[in-house]
Amino acid sequence: MTKQPALNIITGVAVMLRRSKLHRLYSVMPHNWRRRIFLACLFLVEKTPLGSITYGFEAEVMGTRFRLQGPFRYTGVDYYGPYRVQGAYEPSVTAHITEVVRQCHSPRVLDVGSHYGWYTIYLAKLIGDRGIVYSFEPSEAIFSILERNIELNSLNNVLLYKLPLSDKRETISMVTSNRYPQEPRSMSVIEQGAAKNRPGVLSATPFDELNEAEAIHPNIVKIDVRGVWRKVVDGMRESLRKDVEHLYLELDTPTWDLAIYYEDIRHVIALLRDAGMNVYEITNFRKRDGSEIVKADEESIAYRGEVDAMLYAVKIKP
Repeated sequence: MTKQPALNIITGVAVMLRRSKLHRLYSVMPHNWRRRIFLACLFLVEKTPLGSITYGFEAEVMGTRFRLQGPFRYTGVDYYGPYRVQGAYEPSVTAHITEVVRQCHSPRVLDVGSHYGWYTIYLAKLIGDRGIVYSFEPSEAIFSILERNIELNSLNNVLLYKLPLSDKRETISMVTSNRYPQEPRSMSVIEQGAAKNRPGVLSATPFDELNEAEAIHPNIVKIDVRGVWRKVVDGMRESLRKDVEHLYLELDTPTWDLAIYYEDIRHVIALLRDAGMNVYEITNFRKRDGSEIVKADEESIAYRGEVDAMLYAVKIKP
């Protein structure tokens, strides 16, 4: 377990950097340059004693306990930073979905791409015996941590699925980087006839099929899946029409091809509108302050120079 003084030192440095002129310069750089600087800093940190300082770190945020994977790599930084500095992961989205869940009589939450379980665990505790959370995380390494985090919080209203979702039944491969092999960056389809028994290869299914078989009927959905969000949404068309009242969808483009990104956004927004939903964007969704909910504009999202965006869709009431 990491010692608290060391964590306080790291938190203090992060806060000072956020208030400095260096951070203001960093914030106006193109996303690809920010990403390169971020990875370079991680590389340097890993060569120092700080490289193992967060190994096995366990945090408590808003009454929810988490064990984070270490050492001090992307997996730790990605969750450690928001939890300790901002008090919540994606605070604007967390605040919004909190109000949605509180106003829902019987929440049935679908968390696709649960990762370590921030939304799964936080919402399960918020819901209590009023409802249930269905949590999907296909990565073997991350799933084991997710299971541990469920145990840490003594939850009995979470159902876990180590299963990837897609638009049809197919075999997929978890795509990782050489630098962080435990951290899936996206998924890719395995061609018919290719080797399907190697590590990281899984069978994907459309959510609509699973929903029909297991009667999940989610009314609140959060999707955060690297590179395959269009396929996941395509695989739940019927559920969107019949069951889903609120949807939070994180967009990303691992290929950096803005033309494809634009087409995917346009396709998904049209699909959501056809399902009877109004579609908005939560701006600055990873920040506590400065976030707004505005009408979704696919051109603005695709070409503003940012990689990630958060859509919020809500069913139109008759």
